[in-house]
Amino acid sequence: MPNSNLPNLQDDLVVQMTGIRGLQIPLWGLFIMAVLAALYFAKSVFVPIFMAIVFSFVLMIPVKLLEKIRIPPAFGALIVLLVTIGMFSVLAYYMYEPTKIWVERFPDEVHKIETKVVELRSSFNEVQKTTEQIDEKITDLTGSATEAAGTQEVVIKSGSRLYTLMDSTQSFIVGFMSFLLLLYFLMAFGESMIKNLMMTWKDRTHRIAFLRITQESQYQISYYLLLITIINVGLGVVTALGMWAIGMPTPLLWGFSATILNYIPYIGPLTNMVLVTFVGLVTFDNISTAMLPALIILVLNIIEGQMVQPLFVGKMFTINPVFVFISVAFWGWLWGVAGMFMAVPLLMILNIFVIKMRELAAATEAAKAAAVAAAVEAAAAAAAKDEVKIILQ
Repeated sequence: MPNSNLPNLQDDLVVQMTGIRGLQIPLWGLFIMAVLAALYFAKSVFVPIFMAIVFSFVLMIPVKLLEKIRIPPAFGALIVLLVTIGMFSVLAYYMYEPTKIWVERFPDEVHKIETKVVELRSSFNEVQKTTEQIDEKITDLTGSATEAAGTQEVVIKSGSRLYTLMDSTQSFIVGFMSFLLLLYFLMAFGESMIKNLMMTWKDRTHRIAFLRITQESQYQISYYLLLITIINVGLGVVTALGMWAIGMPTPLLWGFSATILNYIPYIGPLTNMVLVTFVGLVTFDNISTAMLPALIILVLNIIEGQMVQPLFVGKMFTINPVFVFISVAFWGWLWGVAGMFMAVPLLMILNIFVIKMRELAAATEAAKAAAVAAAVEAAAAAAAKDEVKIILQ
């Protein structure tokens, strides 16, 4: 006698499986939200880690070169780290004074700029008058309520400011020291860490595949970041020469800003254009001449982005500009300026890793197909031999 409950059990099982599949999307959404919350609220921990990873890809190249001349990685990493810190210290020393001068001059120079762009102030004056009229109406509507309620005085204690300053300074020092220590460990012991991690796989094929992916990815990422660094330094040198040729003050500062800000696509060059436009308006009397520094920045960035970078970096490292902009916006929202600097390197690391995983999957499928074809051919050959034996008998 057939079991009458069997159809009901099958229907219940289908309903349960459908419910589980329906829960997968909300669970993934909750997981992603949890990861984003962890990255945002623990950015003081994650920013030094990610910065050390990005820097290690570039600095591993000189460490490996030193290893070829029989210098141990631990000692070579220390040499490279000290040289890098020295170079950045020298740059900071020479850039500090002109930066300080322009920051101090900024409030006074704003008035000079207003007198030079008087022909553009008419539209702004109309907007200002409209705003004042709106403010007067709002004041008339809320004046009586404000008088009745009285004026509330807000007092900010200097102690809280001091505490905030000390807390932010302490966080910066701890984060910077964590970044340096992690960077040294990645350069000195990164290779051994990868090999130890490789040994966790029991299958020899998986170990070889993991080692190949990590080595090729590390090489290509290091190659890309090194090329981008060289291109940005070249852009900074040409920018400094251009600023010096037209008589801009502190041309080395604008070359340095062009080098650093070019790591942030779109937003960085635009920020540099705004800065040199401000200085141009302060320095030159003629409006057309004052716009010349911004024009030089624009032309140089177009040449670098459309000709130099595709020529040396190539199509292999090309990413859709939409993804680049989304990456800059996302990491900038998540981690601020540090996130903007790391947006493109992190996107490139993810892109190269995905490419290598696809290549590995394609190679694995090809190997399986070849093995199946070889097995079929061997079986056919064996069957042919057996048939020949039967005929001869």
